[in-house]
Amino acid sequence: MMKSILRTENLAIGYKKNSATHMVADGVNASLRNGELVCLLGPNGGGKSTLLRTVAGMQRPLHGAVFLGAANIHKLDARTLARQVSVVLTERVQVGLLTAYALVALGRHPYTGWTGQLTAVDEAVVQGALTAVSAAHLAPRFVHELSDGGRQKSDDRPRSGAGTTGDAAG
Repeated sequence: MMKSILRTENLAIGYKKNSATHMVADGVNASLRNGELVCLLGPNGGGKSTLLRTVAGMQRPLHGAVFLGAANIHKLDARTLARQVSVVLTERVQVGLLTAYALVALGRHPYTGWTGQLTAVDEAVVQGALTAVSAAHLAPRFVHELSDGGRQKSDDRPRSGAGTTGDAAG
């Protein structure tokens, strides 16, 4: 039997606001193994993003635990967590004047020294990531100029009605 790479034990998710607790889900027990593909479905407001934020270590559980391998994810230091977990949520990230390349390069931060300088290996990893999702051509563009689809992943197909900032639907 394969060991779990991620599991939850008696997990309760939700929010504490002022002195009130708003529980979204309770008793969540799940186990994910290497190579599995998981789909999380539910209605709007059903707690999908709250669960993902909790499982990714971005939000503390109301009770219960999340384990990455044998480690409680909420007890890992930030650098270790950043090297092992990533998540893409639906909120639109405000990145100022970062280029697509610079935004992707931020993913190398846990691997750089205290100066944050990218090495040739880091540069190759960033370029490889952009190429892997067919977005290398977006590298020099400012993120705020990309369409929502371009922010997620873009290809070179022409889009009818495309504006100069790339805000076409697609």
